Amino acid sequence: MEIFRLWINGIAQPFNMAARLADKTHPTLGLMAVVIRFTITSLTTVLALYWLGRMPFAPSEWVILPAEKYYFAEMFFLPLWGLAIWMLMSSLAYLILRLTNANSDFDQILNIIGIGMLIPMPFVWLWDWIAIALNIYTVMNQAFTHSVAQTWEATIQAICFVKILKIQPALSILLVVLINALYIGLAMHIIR
Repeated sequence: MEIFRLWINGIAQPFNMAARLADKTHPTLGLMAVVIRFTITSLTTVLALYWLGRMPFAPSEWVILPAEKYYFAEMFFLPLWGLAIWMLMSSLAYLILRLTNANSDFDQILNIIGIGMLIPMPFVWLWDWIAIALNIYTVMNQAFTHSVAQTWEATIQAICFVKILKIQPALSILLVVLINALYIGLAMHIIR
């Protein structure tokens, strides 16, 4: 249950969480964090949108996947998307750190990005569920809420890069801006 201790600790005391995460050298915690985040989102938020017959905010970019079936399909592909984007973000971070001759332990990077992706989610889920129940689940509300969550996620990741990998704060900020830009750029085409 170490993942839940880190999760709670990351919400309340991110610097303390970073210190606890530093001695976890196997990427299992990052993997578990990503699986938890995207599975719970699929089984709650996306499932609720599907059951309620809601249509995505933007039309599907996939010809084979019409808008009325998008949420049904998203319940299944969202966890796979989560794993893929976690690996892409981690690979980009690793590449940047290698190119700058900074400490670049890939297992630690996987944990940092995975845990960072999970920490703000209880608040995002709660907001999404309330917004769906009150029928205020709009593109503007979601854009604001998810922007705050993405900033929180990036902040957690930046703290962990500095505390765990001992990289300079300026490089850490640049790193999280780039990896989260990758996430947002790709998510705009996949997640509805």
